[in-house]
Amino acid sequence: MKQRLLVMNGQRIVQHEQEGQWQN
Repeated sequence: MKQRLLVMNGQRIVQHEQEGQWQN
């Protein structure tokens, strides 16, 4: 369960980084 949550959180972080790059 914890590993699964970490993976989901990691994907969210990646998405946020990609959105930031698109905005920039």
